[in-house]
Amino acid sequence: MGALVEIAAVTLADPLDGLRSGFLDGPKPGAVIDAHAVDVVGWVLSSGPRAVAVEFVSDGDVLWREPVHVARPDIEKAFPDRPESASAGFRTALNLIGTPPRFAIEVHAVLDDDRRTKLATIDGMHRWRRDRSPAFAELVSVVIPCFAQAHFLGEAIESTLAQTYPHVEVVVVDDGSPDNAAAIAARYPGVRCVSGRNGGMAASRNVGLRSTNGDFLVFLDADDRLLPEAVEAGVRNLEEHPECAAAIGTYRRIAEDGTPLPTHDQPIVEHDQYAQLLRTNWAGFPGRAVYRRSLFEHVAGFDPEMEAVADFALTLDIVRSFPVKSHATLVAEHREHGTNVSGDAALMLTKTLAAVRRQQPHVTGSAGLTEAYRYATKFWRAYYGEQLATQARLSLRDRQIGKALREVGVLARYHPRGIRELLGRRSPASS
Repeated sequence: MGALVEIAAVTLADPLDGLRSGFLDGPKPGAVIDAHAVDVVGWVLSSGPRAVAVEFVSDGDVLWREPVHVARPDIEKAFPDRPESASAGFRTALNLIGTPPRFAIEVHAVLDDDRRTKLATIDGMHRWRRDRSPAFAELVSVVIPCFAQAHFLGEAIESTLAQTYPHVEVVVVDDGSPDNAAAIAARYPGVRCVSGRNGGMAASRNVGLRSTNGDFLVFLDADDRLLPEAVEAGVRNLEEHPECAAAIGTYRRIAEDGTPLPTHDQPIVEHDQYAQLLRTNWAGFPGRAVYRRSLFEHVAGFDPEMEAVADFALTLDIVRSFPVKSHATLVAEHREHGTNVSGDAALMLTKTLAAVRRQQPHVTGSAGLTEAYRYATKFWRAYYGEQLATQARLSLRDRQIGKALREVGVLARYHPRGIRELLGRRSPASS
């Protein structure tokens, strides 16, 4: 698996206050574990009231409580004067998802008079496996899906070839494009083009993922551009933060002809990344990110059912389990034009809410995440609902009745206030 846990040290408490003896047989210092969970094995004997359980504590919070009841014939033989020594052992798989990048887990013995006393500390860190094979080590694969965007594709490719980072491969996914995407890709030596069979943007990104070799991945839309230091900045941040699954930089908006547009302030999000993403989608489009390839052993990739917001749905799945590095380097330009899928407010409203609803099972039991989920549901209804009401007015003005009926139907389901606003205002044609 790509996500690893490295055990730096296992230290017994000195002195063992209130305990006669105890030990952690595992994990061992230096162990590198291919999982989110660490097997913890040990035993404990108190000097007074019996030890009935052990608790694993991180930053003052109890992660898990495990009974002390595992048979230990070796401990029974060593301490024949203590009847409880025969079952003084404990064993558990300790789930470390959500613990800090560098963690210190204290193991406390719980006595039957409800006192706690420290037994040991497990120090470690999260990090990711790297592909160190000579052919692909340090290689960054840039995937560029293209459907009816061939007139922008050359700029996307050239922006990738102009990277300051030296080890980049470019794979264009021709998603059954009606224009000459494959021919344009063929103009650039070393750029490969593969067929995406008109499966949509999400499916094309997944095709590109399977067709590349790099240890790192960038997914660049054909109508966007990378800035020269984008890949170098992403790889550098991931080298400096081995616990992070991806590095996400900032971007600027450009018009169809490439001229700059005003761009909103973009926060650098270091804490509560999952809750913040639910509320605001601070990570934005995937061209801002450099991903570790090994991350995709843990997440399912881009979901075609989410199509318009597949990148948002994927990022929610990522930051729910792993930290990412949010950094301030300007890495991408996002082009805004008349055919952006994000301009379809009805589609964006329904799919964004679907992506948020998928998170409901994962927020249960956390007051903070439950609040973020409720806020997100209200926020995205209003955010895209207001845009949809405007689009519906324009559709009515232009007598696009079928389109208007679809938009009003979505408003009725998700943002009824938009219909009241629609009916309460004069149409643009009558103003």
